[in-house]
Parts: sequence; structure tokens; C-alpha cells
Amino acid sequence: MTLNKTKLNRILVMWLPLTLAASFWPLPSNAKENQKCQLPHSGNLAGNVTLEPSCTYFETMTINTSNTNIDCKGATLDGRHTEKTGILISSKGNHLTNVNIKNCTVTNFTQMGILVTSEIPNFQRSKDPKIQ
Repeated sequence: MTLNKTKLNRILVMWLPLTLAASFWPLPSNAKENQKCQLPHSGNLAGNVTLEPSCTYFETMTINTSNTNIDCKGATLDGRHTEKTGILISSKGNHLTNVNIKNCTVTNFTQMGILVTSEIPNFQRSKDPKIQ
């Protein structure tokens, strides 16, 4: 089969935009880093934790242990408009103290960037204002 110049030009006109679109498809600037960017312990963090500064994490960070210090070092928590909460600090009804989080970018979560809660339903909470 021989191609004349007109047929060859039509083929190039049809395939060239597809080739260019595929080669210039925008990838996240840190796409390679994202392969290794997962929060330790499935996002349930305790103790002293330092995150990779060039990473974007696509999961919720959960803290329910006292004496927890998180330094994101500029890393991003991105909910991709699908996750509800970026950072969940929950005492689960227990006394929780000395929780520090710094240098985090929290973005694209559907409900809250940061939620601090006891997770005790209202009907189980005391009506007595003297009880803390």
C-alpha cells in the first residue's frame, strides 16, 4: 500500500494532536515522590513524626494519643475532594494532652481541614457543666 501526500497529511493531522496531548498531560509536580508518600501506620500517628517535605499525602492523619508531635515540614495533605477530614484529633473519650502539629498544608477535604473531637455522641455526654 502506498500513501500519497494527501493521505499522509490527514494521518498526521489526526494523530499529531493525540501524541502531543499524551506527551504534555500534566502530572503532579511530585508524581515520583507520591509513590513513596504514605503516612506511617496507615495515618494513625503517635509520638514524634516528621513527614517528607516534598510529599503530597492523600489520606487522613489521625491522632488519638497524648504527647504526639507532627512536623509536616511543608508537606501537603490533599483530600482530592473525596476525603472528609484532613487531620482528625480524637480523644475517644479519654484525656488527651500535648498534641502539636506544625508546617502542614491541608487542602481539598470535603468537610473539615482539622477536626478536634472526643467522638462521644451528645446523648452520652453529661448535662452537668461541672464535669469536664
